[in-house]
Amino acid sequence: LSSKSLSILANEENLTPEKLKNFIDNWANTPITGIIQSDNRGKIISAFSNTESLLPGGDISDRDYFQTAKNSPTQKMIVGKPVISRATGTDQSYKIPLATPIYKNGQFRGVISLSVSASSLTQNYLESLKISDQSDIILIDQDGYFLSSVHSEIIGQNIFDYFKEHPFLGDKIVMPIIREKIKIDNEQKLDVAIPNLFTGKLTRTLMVSSPIKLDHNQWILVITTPVSDALIFISPFILRNLLGIIVSFFISIGITLFLFNRYIKN
Repeated sequence: LSSKSLSILANEENLTPEKLKNFIDNWANTPITGIIQSDNRGKIISAFSNTESLLPGGDISDRDYFQTAKNSPTQKMIVGKPVISRATGTDQSYKIPLATPIYKNGQFRGVISLSVSASSLTQNYLESLKISDQSDIILIDQDGYFLSSVHSEIIGQNIFDYFKEHPFLGDKIVMPIIREKIKIDNEQKLDVAIPNLFTGKLTRTLMVSSPIKLDHNQWILVITTPVSDALIFISPFILRNLLGIIVSFFISIGITLFLFNRYIKN
């Protein structure tokens, strides 16, 4: 929906800063937090946000989405690699650019790009997947860099470099397994002992991951939960199923004895 709206905006005859501001105001309270417009050299000439105090300034000429837009013969929607915005006044969180080129009379005039907050995206739509307060929803790019996590100190760091600088007992076994799992293009499950960043203690942790493909990007969504919390969460279901099995067992025995007794009498 946002990409279609952005495409309509890019085709406006008179694209003014007021129209950009009105556009982003309509997306308030969503993970879409900002919008920028650049000229054909990649200089940011307009910038507005619902969450930040943005000002014109900055250069996006070397961004992958700008280069793709500049070399595109027609208008197209581009999903860029997650980046920290270069607009003046932005924070240091990762944004996913959703961009489209601007053409006037067949000439490339610049780019309009929406900023989709990676952390807001996971919080708004995936919070319900948490099992406990010590669950974490993590977004990692294909190179192993943290794009989103409840632990702000690890965002922007490489998972392998981070644990190389913060070694733990068993890391020589666990990290190669994680490195191998990241390369596999399907859902993964792991039960490993890793440091719990909430407590600082080595904790047996359940990790489930799923790849996300969008345009030329590939990310990995990971949910981690301590095993102890997961067992508490599923114990009511286990108890209910166990009671069901026990009741079914005794009912089966009762029916068998009843039928056997009838058979003997006959």
